[in-house]
Amino acid sequence: MNGPDPINQGLIRTLNASILDRVRPKRALRPPSLRDILNPVPQLFSEDSPMPITEDRLTRLQRFGLSEYAARAYLALLDLGEAEARDISAMGRIPMGKIYHALDQLHEEGLVLILPESPKRYAPTAFDAYVSRLQRSHTEAIRSLEQERGELGGLFRILGNTEVGSRGGFTILRGRRNVLDKSRELFAETSQDWLVLAVSGFAQRYLEELPELKRARERGVRIRFLVPLTEATCERLTPLAEASEVRHRDVEEGTPGSNVSLIIADGARALLINFVPNDESSHSTKDIAVFTDQQAIVDAIRGLVEPSWQHADTFERRCEELKAGREPEFATFLRSYDEARERVLATVEEAASPVTYVSAVPVGTSGSHDCHDLERMARAGSPVRAILNLADHAGARATEDLVRRFPQLEVRHLPPGTLSRFWVVGHEAFFSHVRPGPAPAKPPKADLIVHTNSRDVLESLEAHFDELWNRAETLAERQKALQ
Repeated sequence: MNGPDPINQGLIRTLNASILDRVRPKRALRPPSLRDILNPVPQLFSEDSPMPITEDRLTRLQRFGLSEYAARAYLALLDLGEAEARDISAMGRIPMGKIYHALDQLHEEGLVLILPESPKRYAPTAFDAYVSRLQRSHTEAIRSLEQERGELGGLFRILGNTEVGSRGGFTILRGRRNVLDKSRELFAETSQDWLVLAVSGFAQRYLEELPELKRARERGVRIRFLVPLTEATCERLTPLAEASEVRHRDVEEGTPGSNVSLIIADGARALLINFVPNDESSHSTKDIAVFTDQQAIVDAIRGLVEPSWQHADTFERRCEELKAGREPEFATFLRSYDEARERVLATVEEAASPVTYVSAVPVGTSGSHDCHDLERMARAGSPVRAILNLADHAGARATEDLVRRFPQLEVRHLPPGTLSRFWVVGHEAFFSHVRPGPAPAKPPKADLIVHTNSRDVLESLEAHFDELWNRAETLAERQKALQ
């Protein structure tokens, strides 16, 4: 043999070193006590140095219903101030597969804000503010929370000093409690103007805040609500109308926008809220809201809302209309002339309402239904005044025969260049615009026709009709002119 195998000798030396390392006594490390944590000495860490993730701090947070991973994530964020999920995972020693679930739990509890950046960043909220929210919602625990509030605020203080830049930003909030807390916070900070585009349930919550509304008005805040007003809500919201300015929001119930509310505070901050599934429950956690103080965005939102406020019915006018039985104002688009005709005739035959009628299409041509429509209106018993385009003898004679048969019909003539097509039937109007140029041989089917009961539109069309009527030729004058 040529001596010991060098490979075996190396293995033996490595094994001996491992055995000696295991049996060699080591110096025991003393874990930090609660006294060390609550009364840190300068040589351990300063006021602004990171605080360790200790069993005591984790246990304190878990008493508030947080999981261990959520507690670790929050403690890590207290030191980081604002961070991405991977940094929170690393500092809090949380598996990446668990970090997003932990952050979602913290956000639902209101302990973390989600900053809509790419990738997402997270920022902690003050723990003493979280305790204040618990005091309101869990009255049975007020005494114990009050005893621990100061200690907890100091123990879980935020060390990351994040400042909002002058360009503003966006914050996403989830859950009804977080959304309503944010709206209260905004109201407390408002000094000049508070404008709310509200759904009915959200507006009625302000009935519980009437003293705060009155105090805000006393300090010079203008308070405005745009809210759907019905007979029921008129009665319930009367105290709110006495404490603020309330106007009618024209929104159809059940549409996607009927669950959306918007708050604009001092023209500088906005909170857009989507109540999911609706605004009736006070326990839903599916609501979502976006807060922004980005001035350009707030200005754009305000530019959309202010015209709605300016043109909205006041609380008094809207409630008087409802009390008198008048229908709420509406405006819809009809896609064809034939659809508008049938809607007009159905409305006339249902109620025998007075009709004013203008048409630029020459009577007697293939595209004209004027004589047929006038006869149906007359048979329904409606008094009718019509201004038509009597372009030739045939059209004039046919119209004259119709007027002889139905005395409630009055017809006059104007040339087509001065006419557009519209009907006013009782308290509803149908109108379209006829493009300038020669009289069309057929109705312009591509034009949209508006159907509305707007009081302003009705008054405008009726005034326009009266002006045209006074200028128009009677049937006798038209026959003479044609001869």
